[in-house]
Amino acid sequence: IVVPQDQGRTKSWFLWIGLPTLVALSGLFKVRDLDVWWRVRTGEWIWAHKEIPNTDPFSHTAEGPWNCVEPAANLFLYAFHAAFGPMGLSLAGAVMALFVGITTVSLAKYAIDRGTSSGPVFVAVGLFVAASNFRFGPKPELFSLCGLASLLLVLHMVDRSRRWKLLFAVPILVLIWAWLHRGSTVSLPVLGAAMVVWGLRRDTRPLAWAALASLILTLGALLLTPGMAGSLASAGSVVSTSAYTQYIGEWQPLTLDALWSTMPLLAVLTVLWALLAPAQRRLHFGTLVVLGLGFMAVRHVRFVPLFALAMVPEVAWGLSRLLERHRDALARQVRPAVLSGLLVAGAIGAISWPYLNRDVRTWGAGVHDFHRPEDAAAFL
Repeated sequence: IVVPQDQGRTKSWFLWIGLPTLVALSGLFKVRDLDVWWRVRTGEWIWAHKEIPNTDPFSHTAEGPWNCVEPAANLFLYAFHAAFGPMGLSLAGAVMALFVGITTVSLAKYAIDRGTSSGPVFVAVGLFVAASNFRFGPKPELFSLCGLASLLLVLHMVDRSRRWKLLFAVPILVLIWAWLHRGSTVSLPVLGAAMVVWGLRRDTRPLAWAALASLILTLGALLLTPGMAGSLASAGSVVSTSAYTQYIGEWQPLTLDALWSTMPLLAVLTVLWALLAPAQRRLHFGTLVVLGLGFMAVRHVRFVPLFALAMVPEVAWGLSRLLERHRDALARQVRPAVLSGLLVAGAIGAISWPYLNRDVRTWGAGVHDFHRPEDAAAFL
């Protein structure tokens, strides 16, 4: 199939600019997250005092030692609020979603076979956004999606090129990531999964030793980040505390009812992954990463975006191989341009679906009009 030069440029433009822009727009809505105000105020305190607080200056009931993590993210949100007011928080959420779109497209594009259509990239990214949109907004955890996508990209580059020296960029990446969100701790099991799989394969065994060295350095980078030592020490107790799963929705387990009623496209993404990737990949670190993050998502809903992101390169790779294998048969049934258009249209529909299902009152920028306990506030 010969693609005219101008048509190829159009496709490239829409992939690298249009698709991330759509992801950014899906993250633009009125703020409903109450935690964001505490984060803005913390960022303001850090900016004013030029230091990271070690006690909580905003809590009447917890004045003791404070494990303040994610200082860079708090400064990021404060900067948008200071520059644009409450509307700036919506803009911050859109900018963070844009970063997610760019890094995810880069990961999916690298994973597919060279020279194949970009349609599988659109499908994989679109389904990921649809499954993860419920966690979009001015939340530092979106930086973890960027960090995980970047980490997986490095691991795929090492796996394909055998350039083990790239693994020593991981501690630097994680050091930046850790200042933005505590989810950077997920880098340890992900890097460990790659190390184990590479160690089991004879042709990649030298990569396992480099991965081990990178893992040790990455742990050191985490421990150098403010508050991360305490966060690592308390991670097990937080995940296992029944009060979290009982009272906080994002810590509750992922049930089949919640899957079908609130995020059905996650089921579609999971089925595509199961059909296209594990059997063909055979012994590949991506399979182990998906299974591990899938277990975390089943335990706690808040990890669904990480699980969906881990499937992006696997689904894009498997779908591209499927289309390439049956290219001639498909060309006899439908024109390649029409097939690409259908894949792109499906991706756009997937990205739009969760936004269209949101309350219309949350559309736009600014702050959602909450129901406030006015009498209680007046009493206080």
